[in-house]
Order: sequence, then C-alpha cells, then structure tokens
Amino acid sequence: FGEGIVPTKTTHSYWIQQTAPGVAADACGDEQAGKWLIFLPPADIDEAWIKVRNATVSGELGIGAKVSTFRDSEDSRDDKKVIYVFTGDWANEADVMRVREKLKELGFVDRIGYKRNLDTYAGEYREKGKRVTYYSV
Repeated sequence: FGEGIVPTKTTHSYWIQQTAPGVAADACGDEQAGKWLIFLPPADIDEAWIKVRNATVSGELGIGAKVSTFRDSEDSRDDKKVIYVFTGDWANEADVMRVREKLKELGFVDRIGYKRNLDTYAGEYREKGKRVTYYSV
C-alpha cells in the first residue's frame, strides 16, 4: 500500500477520496449532504481508513468517504487525522443514523459528530467550545 492508498504513505494530496458505487464524484460536495467526522491519532488512521473505504466500496455506508493524508496542511489544528463518512441528505435522519450504526459495527464506538455541508460552507468550525455538529452520537 502506498501513495493514494493509505494516508500515512500519501504526501502529494491532502485527501484520499472514495465514492460509493453509482454515486457521482461530486455528490459528497452537495449542500444537502453531510458527514460523520472520525478524528484519530496518526497511528490508527490507515487501518481505520481501510475499513471505511472497503465498506464504502461495498455500499454499506453512505455516498462516499475521504481521509486526511500526511501532506502538511496549514488547516490542521492538531496532530489528529480525520475520516469523513458522507450521507446524501442531512435531513434524512434514518439514513444518517443507519450509517452511524454501521460505523459502530466497524469498531467506531466512541461518540462522533455529524456536520452538515451547508454549515461547512457557511464557515462554521469548532472554536472555543462552539458546537458545530448537527448530530452527536
């Protein structure tokens, strides 16, 4: 596994992305979409990404996923890496929670937050205790 496959070996791009079967490449960027945010230490990111990527490819999760890589980024707030697991419609709570339950089955049992793309596009980011997640489970 190397560049573009696992985060720890990828330094040429900021993200590795995977869409689900039959999903348009730009669907994860739709304003109606949203994402579960899984923050992990660098030592755990490759194994976690492989689980999420494989479940995305097999159609078990949402419309797509992406993971931050080891390319240096000024946007990084700490040393953690992040996996986004996208759903197509933040208002479809049943689907959002279905994806969350599948993530638990994959081993992501700690509380994680779900952020709507429209909040990201409005410039809403966590700072000084401000909550920006729409769901937290």
